[in-house]
Amino acid sequence: MRDEHGAPVFLAGIVFDVTERKNREQELENITIALSEDASTDALTGMRNRRATVEMLQAETARSRTCGSPVSLVIFDIDFLKKGK
Repeated sequence: MRDEHGAPVFLAGIVFDVTERKNREQELENITIALSEDASTDALTGMRNRRATVEMLQAETARSRTCGSPVSLVIFDIDFLKKGK
């Protein structure tokens, strides 16, 4: 409603408290991130697994093509991680 000068004199609305829902969404997002990290790293070494490495290489190759910048890759083959074998 407005008065004779057009100024508002009455305002009606509905307010919802979405704090709990937002907290649950944030918790779910944190769990999703943790699961994604677990799925892409080796539990023993903490290094990226094969799938995550291939995905990263594909993304870097695409970025290199787009930007026109070179890509370098260094691979180390480490044998005998556990002593005594």
